[in-house]
Amino acid sequence: MRKTFWLLLLLIVSGSITAQTKNTRAWNASRTVFEAQPAMLRLAPHMTITIRVPDPVNSVIVGDSNLFQAEYSPNEPLLVFARPVTSSVGQTNLVISTVRGRQFVLLLRSLGASADESEAGLDLLVTCRAAGAFFIEDTYSAALRLFHSGPSRRI
Repeated sequence: MRKTFWLLLLLIVSGSITAQTKNTRAWNASRTVFEAQPAMLRLAPHMTITIRVPDPVNSVIVGDSNLFQAEYSPNEPLLVFARPVTSSVGQTNLVISTVRGRQFVLLLRSLGASADESEAGLDLLVTCRAAGAFFIEDTYSAALRLFHSGPSRRI
């Protein structure tokens, strides 16, 4: 009788742990998007996505305002909030322009109310970064110093 009780308890606990693990995989804690590189963001009804930009927001434009809503506040100039307005599946574009002339182009896709949460992979926090050239200056200059650091010899 005790073995049956412990076996049943073990099955219940392992099932609940599996269910919790499955749901945690559905949420992307954060995602990084770069300027001039369009990115698709997955949203769900009744959920708001937070988008952080590097400069204060100048304007926010939503392609189809019947499907999605996006807003920003002068009190929080680096944040934009977006959410689907309907429970149906849909998509549109979102363009965020900053005071320094940066533009972030995002494709918003609502998975709808019928989407399986474990397969959704919803984005909740998006960090936008400015595009720029990335050089490995230290490594390059260190290599030059090694090349030219020894005494010159003439043969």
